[in-house]
Amino acid sequence: MQNEVDQVRDEVLNLFPWLEAELGDDLAEDGHRVLRRARSTLANSRYLVLTVGEFKRGKSSLLNALIGQRLFPEDTDLATATVCTLCWGETPQAVVHFLQAEDGSQLPAKTIGLEEVARYATVQGQKAEGGPEVVRIDMAAPIPQLRSGLTLVDTPGVGSMNPAHTAATSGFLPEADALLFVASAVEPLGTVELAFLARAYEVCPIVLTAVSMIDKTPDERPVLAEARTRIADATGMAPEDVDIVAVSSLRKWNGEAGADPDLIKASGFPELELSLWTGLVASCAIARLGRAVDVLQVIAGDSGAPLRTEQAALAGGDQLAQLDEELKFAQARAVEARAEAPRRSRKLSQELTERARPITRRLKQSFDDIIADFTADTNHREVLAEPAPAINRLVRRMVEAQADANRALGEVIDDVAARFSADLPTALAGLGGDAITPAGAISAPSVDLPKKRFSTFRMTWTGGTAGGAAGLLLGVAASLVFPPAALPIGVFVAGPLVGGVLGQMLGMVGGYRQATQQNLEQEDAKLQRRLREHVIPKIRATAETSLEDMRQRVEDETRALTSALDEQLTREARQLEDKRERLHQVRARTAAENAARVREVAARLQKYGEIDRTLVRARLKVEALGGGEERE
Repeated sequence: MQNEVDQVRDEVLNLFPWLEAELGDDLAEDGHRVLRRARSTLANSRYLVLTVGEFKRGKSSLLNALIGQRLFPEDTDLATATVCTLCWGETPQAVVHFLQAEDGSQLPAKTIGLEEVARYATVQGQKAEGGPEVVRIDMAAPIPQLRSGLTLVDTPGVGSMNPAHTAATSGFLPEADALLFVASAVEPLGTVELAFLARAYEVCPIVLTAVSMIDKTPDERPVLAEARTRIADATGMAPEDVDIVAVSSLRKWNGEAGADPDLIKASGFPELELSLWTGLVASCAIARLGRAVDVLQVIAGDSGAPLRTEQAALAGGDQLAQLDEELKFAQARAVEARAEAPRRSRKLSQELTERARPITRRLKQSFDDIIADFTADTNHREVLAEPAPAINRLVRRMVEAQADANRALGEVIDDVAARFSADLPTALAGLGGDAITPAGAISAPSVDLPKKRFSTFRMTWTGGTAGGAAGLLLGVAASLVFPPAALPIGVFVAGPLVGGVLGQMLGMVGGYRQATQQNLEQEDAKLQRRLREHVIPKIRATAETSLEDMRQRVEDETRALTSALDEQLTREARQLEDKRERLHQVRARTAAENAARVREVAARLQKYGEIDRTLVRARLKVEALGGGEERE
């Protein structure tokens, strides 16, 4: 399946420069911009697979067996201490991103060889290195399975008491296209693992559990059955709906070394690969390919519309007068729309602001609840003695609150964008393409162009003045976790700037311990006061920054949407003027000149027919990947 998707993806990517060449002078400059932006979006698509599990569950070993190379540190004495990502790259290398210092300074990223990754990615390696703390390592290598945009993410254990580990894993979760949860065949799923899986099923479209180390059990079937039952009970799912496979990295490597297909099959990796690739294709790749074809068809339809108008006018008789009246009406509407543009922009801004308010209130309330719960936690002696678990919980809740708020805001933005786009005069009667095509002319693409125009509109505003704000929400969620300068280039979109928040979170435990190390023998009241004074201001500072990010994002999205609305209206006005000019030329030419022009237009529209059929074939290939139905 993956090879088929990669092939269709390459074909669709090649259609963009092909269409630009085919349309030639018929394609306006704004059409060039939309096509190039859409192609870049598809070419840079990333499918994020988040690998999660408790410490020593074999995550890194599984990933290495999956890609067929030992790139993730997996020595039995090593434990991953930071997030490691792996994507396609012609040159094998890794980039190490360091934690922002408490004074706000940022160390530059460091490029290293892949053989050095363990020095920076593991607990043991970081202790030996003795330098600044590492926040993330981005690896790149020419791995065939990753060429189409798949990005693997190896995370620290979900049961870690380190707030940075919790924040890292939780921050990635809402943006993962798939979650690969790694459990162990020799240890039953625990409470922490099941709690994480319950959350994962709520926010992630694909959750696949891999039970590792099955070579250490005499029979994998009861192990799988027990894990399936535990996950079903924790998530409320039917057991048969739980996607779970049993794997053995050892069998996979031994099978490949001995060219033993039976051992490779017994490793469970063929089943894992099929489930993972097929699931990703169903949820991500097909939808993105379909949206790319949407843009191609809409631009082709828009570019051919003036030519079809001219063909109808060349038919003579009442057709010319009718078209003239329709154009006058359409242009009047366009002028009215342009005049209404300032009011429309104000209305859009007001609606976004109003609909964002309850989301902001819920986010503020979430932080207030976190402070209240933490305050209550500090009434317990065990929390005063060991605050790390309580801090770990509040960090997770902070990240999840930010992610939930941004997801809700994203839904509001999409809804507002769709409605304001639909309200534009883009599908006017008699001027949208099919409605004015005379008998015998080449038909328009076999898609509902008015409905597809939102794809074009979206391609406009997602690349507009908002910069990266309308892209992956990971930039927003991860801004609680990673300093902005550390965001991976070419993989994620930088979100609002939240400098130093992670540093504050990391400092909660270390700073508190250092501050109270010499006073542990003192009374609980003093410990309680010092703990609250150390942690609560940092929660409040994070809350203020998060709320400011929300406000800034609403402003950025409003600016981007209003800019796109203006661009859309300008494009409509330009197309209408083109059609009117063609009608004027029909009137200005002699009968003999118009007769010659009829043949020229017919030949050109025949070319458009070939373009339409090529794009329809591309759509059918995309739909065939999903079993005949494109999945959004």
